[in-house]
Amino acid sequence: MRKFTLFLAALCCAVAAHAVDYTVKFAVNGTVKFSVSLSEGTSAKTVREYGETMREQVVFPNYYTFRKWDQKFAEVTQDVTYNALYIMKDGDLYYQVDEPTETAFVTYEVLYLDNYKNLTGPVTIPVSIRDNSMEFNVTGVGEDAFYGCTGLTSITIPNSVTSIEYGAFQNCRGLTSVTIPNSITSIGMYTFSDCTGLTSVTIPNSVTSIGESTFFGCTGLTSVTIPNSVTKIGYGAFDGCSSLTSVTIPNSVTSIGITAFAGCSSLTGIIIPNSVTSIGNSAFAVCPNLTSIVVEKENTVYDSRNNCNAIIETATNTLIAGCQNTIIPGNITGIDGYAFYGCTGLTSITIPDSVTSIGDYAFAGCDGLTTITCKAINPPALGDYVFLTYVDKTISLYVPAQSVEAYQAAYGWEEFMDNTYPIQDEAIEEVQREPSGQYKGTKVIKGGQLLIERNGKTYNALGAEVQ
Repeated sequence: MRKFTLFLAALCCAVAAHAVDYTVKFAVNGTVKFSVSLSEGTSAKTVREYGETMREQVVFPNYYTFRKWDQKFAEVTQDVTYNALYIMKDGDLYYQVDEPTETAFVTYEVLYLDNYKNLTGPVTIPVSIRDNSMEFNVTGVGEDAFYGCTGLTSITIPNSVTSIEYGAFQNCRGLTSVTIPNSITSIGMYTFSDCTGLTSVTIPNSVTSIGESTFFGCTGLTSVTIPNSVTKIGYGAFDGCSSLTSVTIPNSVTSIGITAFAGCSSLTGIIIPNSVTSIGNSAFAVCPNLTSIVVEKENTVYDSRNNCNAIIETATNTLIAGCQNTIIPGNITGIDGYAFYGCTGLTSITIPDSVTSIGDYAFAGCDGLTTITCKAINPPALGDYVFLTYVDKTISLYVPAQSVEAYQAAYGWEEFMDNTYPIQDEAIEEVQREPSGQYKGTKVIKGGQLLIERNGKTYNALGAEVQ
């Protein structure tokens, strides 16, 4: 198939006077064709001359095309192998072959611009391809292989394929159907991102992880089946899947990445299984129609105590994700950054007196928010842009009467300077005398404090009279 002639005598003589330090090898599609000993410090230019002279001696059939060297030529500092990559065309597709392993993966025709511009309709990737003398098993879909191939409508991937690499089908906006074989164990970053025509995906039970931004921007995706083999949902995996109405997270998942489901604006409910031990920041941000959040009771890291419709980190009593129906429990000490980010359906929120800190952007983008009630005597410490809104509106802040001036002077809270009001006294419920000695009477909130009124006198929750 290929002919190679020993050569480079002149170049070898040129470096013969130098001390030999390192072996530099030159290969074609994984098969070493030539090696030379070069002294440390030999220039990148000289190394390139060896490589290009070697490559010019290799004879390929006309369906092979030189694409690139696998790495940049550099000054000699160590033993190194440079591999000249020739791609092979078979049918409508191009492949990068590896001779020693007799394998191949699908690669792009032209990187990015006009890639596979003449390819339309459904495509089936073959199990194997062959040239004049060798057969290669197709084991992968390479990085950016079908990037921007807008004419592609469906893809069938054979069981011989074990990997789908970064951006393999990114921007294939005409893709409506994909069959992922159960030979795949992981789906790479951005694999199907911006495939806006994709409506449903079934991930096989061989897959253990869904990579970063795998389905980012798949605005047509309405349903996805995640098998119980998956342990990790990566950073932004389903970010921007605005038509996704429901998703079932299996009890095998231990990690949900940052912004994993952010921007899923049609999502109405989520259940966090007991297997999940790590949830990234903003995992459910900008989900304005989310009304139900439940953490399974067996989960040891997170909870949704008191049916609060939120995710709480149990050990720290920090609320990390909420929705428009969240009621913040009275023992929460912190609200994490981005916890309610983009929750436009939230119209009012009551922050209990136990909260001491609220993170960056926690309520940013809550453009429907009109009323905030914060019961803490001391203003909770705020991060940056906690209540940032993207519409021109007025939000009323209600705080304990004795703390109005403190809030008006506190960082972040001062933006409500002209709209800060004392909490109105409110009767809550009748209380019965308990064996502990608590007084029968009426619970009231005065200035944000819980008190009990009985027979014209006022008592604290322990039964001690207060003036």
